[in-house]
Amino acid sequence: MGQRFGAGHVTNVLRGQGGEQIASRGHDQLSTFGLLKDATSAEVRGYIEQLTSHACFARPMTDFPC
Repeated sequence: MGQRFGAGHVTNVLRGQGGEQIASRGHDQLSTFGLLKDATSAEVRGYIEQLTSHACFARPMTDFPC
């Protein structure tokens, strides 16, 4: 997505849950939009947490509210 976004925003993109913030940034046009539409929010958040804990994602020094 090219910028820093909280886990909630990333979860919404991956689950295909559009909204004003997602549409205004063009994230509904990403190839990953809706990729995990059949997963629950909790599942996707779990994936993000696992990837973060294994240093697959870089977490900024200040966390965004989720």
